[in-house]
Amino acid sequence: MKKHLMVFLLLAGTATGLHAQYELPNTYGHMFDSPKPGKGNGSFKFYFPGMKTVMIELEYASQLNYLPNLDSVLQSTIQLLEPLKDSLKADGIVRRVDIVYRGTAPAIRILSHPEYANTYTIKDKELMQLKVNKDTVRIVLLVPRRMQVNQPTNSDSLSKPVFLYPFVITLLVNNVEDIANTPPGALSQCKELLRTELHRFTKSEKNEVPIVYRTDFNMATNKKLTPMYTTYQLNGEQGFNMIMGFGLHTVRGAAAPFAEVGIEYAKSNAFFTNRFRLTTELQTFFSRGTDQKLQIFRNTFVDFGFRQTDRPFEGNKLQFVPNFSLGYLVRREGEWYEKNTFRFTMPQLAGRNLSITPYIVFNDFFKNTTLGFKFCFNF
Repeated sequence: MKKHLMVFLLLAGTATGLHAQYELPNTYGHMFDSPKPGKGNGSFKFYFPGMKTVMIELEYASQLNYLPNLDSVLQSTIQLLEPLKDSLKADGIVRRVDIVYRGTAPAIRILSHPEYANTYTIKDKELMQLKVNKDTVRIVLLVPRRMQVNQPTNSDSLSKPVFLYPFVITLLVNNVEDIANTPPGALSQCKELLRTELHRFTKSEKNEVPIVYRTDFNMATNKKLTPMYTTYQLNGEQGFNMIMGFGLHTVRGAAAPFAEVGIEYAKSNAFFTNRFRLTTELQTFFSRGTDQKLQIFRNTFVDFGFRQTDRPFEGNKLQFVPNFSLGYLVRREGEWYEKNTFRFTMPQLAGRNLSITPYIVFNDFFKNTTLGFKFCFNF
């Protein structure tokens, strides 16, 4: 009996230890600390006279198209905090107040830092508390971001899916209660300045690609204090890359396998990735002579081209891709091509690795023009 009891207690203790190692998601932290202050893709500071600072953070430029009236949001926040005014009095304690508008009812959190309250100054021969750091009021809204999707052309029931992302307004004030003294229309003024600054990123639905934006404004002059800093999240789509591929040509009644190598320079903006390419391509034709022996003819093209893909470029699903290149036959064997032969490629159907490219082959100002197709797999 004792042995059974000891085994039971051992198993119970082990189960308890295993359960303790499993950590449940921190819902509290996710609600109030996500996103982390200053970590949004867009972060902008607006300096007002009187030592008041507003910071606006966003994830996508397109969020500016779906914002409510920011001054109304601020007034709603002031009313929400009215019952808490006794807890937010100017007593030298530094506080951070988070208001999250999520769901049907807002959530409010107040963090106090009493350790900052032990600083003092002397005024009129009296000892007074000195508040060094400012209070922070952080308002988090969930704002839509619309995604472009491929839909049936005959369907009106499907709309672009909407995803909610945080949009954050942070006010740095001497005391929390000072937000009630924010000048009328101040946040709308910030929004309009921001809209002007980000217009080139919000004028199209293709602005959904994340981009890092940073700048500061002097609200006394409505001018930028610093130039707009932008950094695209390129994920390797910036700089030089090697090109290697192989495939099959169908041209002039024959099918010819080929291999290509080259180099490209890729540069991304908010909407596209532009690629400038220089490649060498070796084609191999096979035939049999009158003696039925296998003959091999190698022809080499050098191409310079331009290719543009959307950001992000999704998988190997074939889609229309702007693509142009001009090539010249630098090595000729057999009678498949004439001397002074050129090749001009046209827009292609392409995925990340697969592509189908139509092209025309001609010589001496479009003599002997022939249409061909190139089926390629690129690494």
